[in-house]
Amino acid sequence: MNLSEHSSLASPLPPGPSISPEDQARIWLESPCGLLEACHRKYGDLFTLRLGDFGTMVIVANPDAAAQIFKAPMGEYECRHFNDSYRYVMGDNALFVQDGDAHRRLKRMMAPPFRGAGLGAHGAHIRQVALDAAKDWDGTVRLRPLLHEITLTCLLGFVFGDRAAPREEVLEWFRTSVWRDMRSWKAWTRLSRLRPKICAVIAAELELRRRGLGDRAPDLLDMLAGARDAEGGALTDAEIQDQIMMLMITAVDAVAVATSWALWRVAANPDVQDRLRAEAAALGPDPDPIELAARPFLTATAQEVLRLHTVLPTVSGRRLAAPQTFMGYDLPAGVTLAPCEYLIHRRADLFDDPTTFRPDRFIDRGYAPSAYFPFGGGQRVCLGLQLAPLTLKLILSSVLSQVRLSAPDVAPQVVRFGTLLAPEENLALTAARL
Repeated sequence: MNLSEHSSLASPLPPGPSISPEDQARIWLESPCGLLEACHRKYGDLFTLRLGDFGTMVIVANPDAAAQIFKAPMGEYECRHFNDSYRYVMGDNALFVQDGDAHRRLKRMMAPPFRGAGLGAHGAHIRQVALDAAKDWDGTVRLRPLLHEITLTCLLGFVFGDRAAPREEVLEWFRTSVWRDMRSWKAWTRLSRLRPKICAVIAAELELRRRGLGDRAPDLLDMLAGARDAEGGALTDAEIQDQIMMLMITAVDAVAVATSWALWRVAANPDVQDRLRAEAAALGPDPDPIELAARPFLTATAQEVLRLHTVLPTVSGRRLAAPQTFMGYDLPAGVTLAPCEYLIHRRADLFDDPTTFRPDRFIDRGYAPSAYFPFGGGQRVCLGLQLAPLTLKLILSSVLSQVRLSAPDVAPQVVRFGTLLAPEENLALTAARL
């Protein structure tokens, strides 16, 4: 990879490759990890990428600099441009493509179902879905297709609750259309074509809830329909639909990718499998899902997976709304600052032997939120900060309660799945019934 340094001494930007923006954008899409690693070796903790239509981006691989970004008030930047590649799937109202007051309003209205006691009942659902899915695992198991279906089934239960008809209808559309091709952007393109049908199902379900569905446990649609902002305003149907479409990626594809990495890692580390089974067995044959998810070694294993296998190369980039002095550089407005968890999570001064999978590094040890941030930071921290790890841990534990996994000797390649960094689609493990 030819990464000649910029020669302009007058540039207010950190150094970076001199190849054309179009070539940089192509490499960013095809081999983001290789590009990040090569630039970090050549230019250090701050470097500039010019990514064609994505614009000029300063990659930040320094935890102190990342902390400065996370502490910045929302008015100093916008994320809409950086996240615009999601708009065609998620819709114009999705939280991901909002900034400022609009982002703050939506996040406050959406947050309650995604934290605390509201996740308790959903934990039981996740565990049952995973147990049911893994009961037939025996022999060769292709991970990615199975994990996408498991995580979507979990989400649909969260969204529609006990309403089986919409759950099955949407799941069948994914089986027959979206998952026909799992390469790069293909699945998300197919999902975007399904938007009208999925939104119509959500609209019909919202209307049923307004008429009353009797005495039942509230689901996500119930809670979003009942949410109110500071002025007493409700979410529109279009806003609710777009948040559900957003979750089809953030709570399905991102979690499926992370859980695929987790299962491969434990398959390649039999000692980790044994410790996870022993820890879970101490809770008895039918553990409380929330108590199970809180077990220290299971939690540490999930944390280590998310450290070593970030599902995105960077968190949401902050495009500067005005010129700013940052780490000695006088940056112009319009430049995007991108804290890079992929590189920061691999710093040897933060994580001893950083490329080795070692969950024990998280036992009785915490890390600063600018050193370890798989869910981003500051006011743009991910809404699924609790839901995603809960889902990953319960799927992992439920699978290991039924099978012993083994992995091929060669590590899977990292490939693009939309914007995500996924293991190759054909990654297969061997499952043996316990």
